[in-house]
Amino acid sequence: KIAGVTRQMMHDYYLRRYGAMRCHFLVTGDINTDMAAEFLSNKLAAFTRGNLLEPALLQPGNQAFAVRRRSVFADPLTRMAVGIRAPEAADKITPALDLLGGIIGGSDSPLLPRELLYGKELAMAVDSEFDGCTFGSVLGISAVCEPRKAAALEKNLAQLLKKIRSNGITKNNQKYV
Repeated sequence: KIAGVTRQMMHDYYLRRYGAMRCHFLVTGDINTDMAAEFLSNKLAAFTRGNLLEPALLQPGNQAFAVRRRSVFADPLTRMAVGIRAPEAADKITPALDLLGGIIGGSDSPLLPRELLYGKELAMAVDSEFDGCTFGSVLGISAVCEPRKAAALEKNLAQLLKKIRSNGITKNNQKYV
């Protein structure tokens, strides 16, 4: 739990995960590269080297059911998010998922805003994006609506995602219907 995290724990984590080994330097101009490399080596010589390996995380198997979580805040609007688990960033399907995130959301012209925001007027805002990470990725969809429209928005979103999964998407986003 976050309440149990101490300053010392955060400090130790920072020292383990961050430092000179995770720094990148960009040097431009008419310079002597050997002199620049020596200068940076001297400046960084006293830094403690941390761990370059990413932490080992459990790799989940195929998810057989939806996981739902509900939180109530003092907000007059309903906010929902859908996360679709995806493989790690190096997987060959990653570029397609990144493209899908832009096709279905990502601006006012794609599929989800066209259908749910402007077409059926269920959402006040809807967006999607793909976040590729080395340990696992997610295609995320978020939406905001009036509470009375939440059930219809969730149902329509699920139907659209099912159609996309079954039929794919063409150049004009028409094949999904």
